[in-house]
Amino acid sequence: GLSSLETAPAEPEEAAAPHSNGDDPAAARRVISDASLSAGPYAVAGSGALSNVAALWTQGAAGLDLTVSRLDAPPLGPGLAPIRLSQGRFIGSYDAGERRLAAKTASAILFGARAGADGELTFATNRDGRLRPLGVLNLTTDATTLTVPQVLSVWPRALAPNTRAWVSQNILGGLVSDGRARLAFTPEVWARRRFPKDGFSLSFRAVDARVRTADGLSPVTRAAGTVAITGDSLLVTAPSGELGGLRLSGGTVRIDRFVEGQPVVISATVRGGVREAGALLDQQALRIFTKAGVPVANLSGEAEAQVTLTRATGEAGRNRPLEFRVRADLAGAGLRDAFAGLDLTAADLSLDASNAEVRLQGPARLGGAPLDLVW
Repeated sequence: GLSSLETAPAEPEEAAAPHSNGDDPAAARRVISDASLSAGPYAVAGSGALSNVAALWTQGAAGLDLTVSRLDAPPLGPGLAPIRLSQGRFIGSYDAGERRLAAKTASAILFGARAGADGELTFATNRDGRLRPLGVLNLTTDATTLTVPQVLSVWPRALAPNTRAWVSQNILGGLVSDGRARLAFTPEVWARRRFPKDGFSLSFRAVDARVRTADGLSPVTRAAGTVAITGDSLLVTAPSGELGGLRLSGGTVRIDRFVEGQPVVISATVRGGVREAGALLDQQALRIFTKAGVPVANLSGEAEAQVTLTRATGEAGRNRPLEFRVRADLAGAGLRDAFAGLDLTAADLSLDASNAEVRLQGPARLGGAPLDLVW
């Protein structure tokens, strides 16, 4: 019910704009003050102004300029958080004849961050008699302290469900900023209960993030980069981060299509100590050095490696081994007790490793004697 509503004619000098009904200018514009409305889980309080008021029940568009001090709405789906907005502002229009709501600009505080929206929605009646919005809605946020769980708490599970599940399972922490989203409401959305590939996009920046790579491997930590989602595809770029004690650069996660068995490709350049690189490549999912009979603890030197990991999505990914390819340059590398009690030192080697084989070659010294190593 409507708990309170006070309206007053606008001052004449404020209502000089043209209006369509030919009435007195003051009657064409109304100021709403201290209004509050409560209906079930919905509640709103605010004030503002309506121009061309008669259009709400005749023809044309009524102008809306509203300041919302509080807006409460139920969750967008099961398991999600209720919507609570504050310090809102909406400037736009509503055409009652065409049932079209146009937002020139809208903004509010959500989770302590300013969020904005613009777009145009037409409300059409489905066969079931329910109103459904058709049109495009653009959302932005300037958040600097928004967390991934907060994003997920208002992300409907029916909206790009596979992408949402991947973000939930693999982006394990971090702060979100510069969020951008686009929703295209079409008849297909309501017929198939999902957004078409070109009907939904989402992008945001993340800092101090933890990103899961694969079962049996350490996650990327302290990652900074962007997440870009379009329909059922995803691209994560991480210009910086850490992986198993190594410095990471040029990291990417690419999923061209979320379909069972499609590949998830993870690639990055890592730099650091040969021993740390060896420990990374000898984790449970890879075991490169264990299979080659090389003790990681005996390694030394510096390494720069390009690592590419490929695994399938869904159940297929859990039933297939992780595919890997590592190409590395080892500088000043060494291996204690490499052969017959002799140490391998001063090695400048190239490493090429995959599921099928490991190749290692380059100049080195064994027990002080120079040699060209080919393994």
